[in-house]
Amino acid sequence: MVKTSTHRYISRIRLPISCLRAGPDKDLLKFIPSRFRFLLPFLLGLLLLSPLQGQEVGDYRTQDISGAPQPWNTAGNWERYDGSAWSTSLTIPQPDSKATIRLGSNYRLNTTTTIAELIVEGTLFASANNDDRTLTINGPLSGTGIINFNQNGRSHTLVLGGEGNSIGTFQSTITGTVNYNRTGGQQLFASENYGNLTISGSGTKTLQGDITVAGELTMAGGNINTNGYIIELGTGTGNPGTLVYSSGNIIGKFERWVASETEYHFPVGTSYYDNHARITYTDITSGKLMVELIPTDPGSDGLPVSDDIEISSKQPEGYWEFTAKNSHASSDYDVRFNTEGFDNLSADHARVIKRPAGSDWEDPTDGNPVLLVGIQIGRDGLTGGISPTGTHYGIGRGIIITQQPEDIVGCPDGQADFSVVATGKAPLTYQWYKVNAPDIELTEGAKYSGANNNTLTINDLVPGDAGLYYCIIEDASGAIIRSDSAELIIDNTPPTFTVPADITIDKDADCNHDAGPTITGEPTDIDDDFDPSPVVSYSDEVNAGSCTGELIITRTWRVEDDCGNFLEQDQVITVEDNTAPVVDQTPG
Repeated sequence: MVKTSTHRYISRIRLPISCLRAGPDKDLLKFIPSRFRFLLPFLLGLLLLSPLQGQEVGDYRTQDISGAPQPWNTAGNWERYDGSAWSTSLTIPQPDSKATIRLGSNYRLNTTTTIAELIVEGTLFASANNDDRTLTINGPLSGTGIINFNQNGRSHTLVLGGEGNSIGTFQSTITGTVNYNRTGGQQLFASENYGNLTISGSGTKTLQGDITVAGELTMAGGNINTNGYIIELGTGTGNPGTLVYSSGNIIGKFERWVASETEYHFPVGTSYYDNHARITYTDITSGKLMVELIPTDPGSDGLPVSDDIEISSKQPEGYWEFTAKNSHASSDYDVRFNTEGFDNLSADHARVIKRPAGSDWEDPTDGNPVLLVGIQIGRDGLTGGISPTGTHYGIGRGIIITQQPEDIVGCPDGQADFSVVATGKAPLTYQWYKVNAPDIELTEGAKYSGANNNTLTINDLVPGDAGLYYCIIEDASGAIIRSDSAELIIDNTPPTFTVPADITIDKDADCNHDAGPTITGEPTDIDDDFDPSPVVSYSDEVNAGSCTGELIITRTWRVEDDCGNFLEQDQVITVEDNTAPVVDQTPG
């Protein structure tokens, strides 16, 4: 009765006492009647030591038994709370109940067990025999005690379905398993002694401290948020651990022991995007490699850099940091990165770029580009190593010009068109220039149209328009490229040719003549600077000669190019009548 009365009294003054526990404050004494203040130390002691705090009807706790571990499945080893007091239980903890392993208690899990909530302040061992045990906790795991599943080399399993999970010390064999299977977010308790760790639920599993997985890390559902801590796979070069992957991302730092010339998978990313990294070694010094996707803008220091294309900008969505540990090194390796969430990439203009942490992007970029296929991009044959202080890999961008502007021959008073075709992150912007000292930025008007498009038109050509023209192209990510310069030549030079020599031909007996070019000759050595086939024509002026029957043909030859430039030269054709008349002497 005294115990119950005290509990009720404590409930009545709970707010003042909870405040006093946070720190002494004489003003708080006004909440307690003066006639009861002498009881304050006693009441505080009961409050701190009371086993009733947080208990509910049907909860279990271990008996106050010290010494050798007691079996879990013996009902007499448990006490059960009836709402006002604890008494020896007639049953072992039920699947829908909460159980507490009290401080100083040593209990052994000698049966496969399911429970709603477990608090461990003492020590919970697994089976003493050679049987594998499974403990399923559908609600929270808490306490500062010990769970020791490191007995007899057995493969014990701890299944955690609660949102909150913490424990003072956890020990397991390398074949033991902790399975976080909640549908939704969960906390992962910190421990360097996970044997196998399985993520089989959904949502995001959040680390409460560093984790080391000695055997297998199985990712079968949900993401892992390292929360500023590190998840490590393997315990050394002789035991690098195994990743069994089917879904999910690690948000934060993932560290693996790497020991052989093979591929290692680092399933890093964000809550939404797969940005996994893979590294394949041709040369390796064993050690640890830590990989993290950093989802912030990597900056542009050092750009542009040279690759098979010029890289003038970077993707702002993030970058990967590799850090070599425990003497790890490599002088020949390949990398692959998944670029989900990186906008508007194409094989034409996306490339992996590299830099030491804290430095500029390397120029030229180490290794050889592996072009984007699907969401994966990479580099092969990297020889520059991985720094113990961090090496960064980002996605650089260039604009690819697939069609350069070409030289043009323009005609006076005509027009000339220069075109450039490029690919990059849309939309692309264009600005045309004429080479000068300084170069002239062209603007829209009567003379120029398309000065800010991929095709520039120059109207009403005059000799002063001749010169070199180029285009500056910028894409939406800020990547910039300059086209080749193309020359505009104004053709105002006529063709040249050799005119046929003057010639004299005779009339025939009928006083007829043939003065066609096949008889009198045609121009030779026709040449034009730009038109390979100038048009050849002629016109004749016929006049009477000085002798009877003589004709003088002045033939004007004209050779004209496609700009209308022409050259005319005259050929003189003399037609003579040198045939004597024939007298018909037939008697008539």
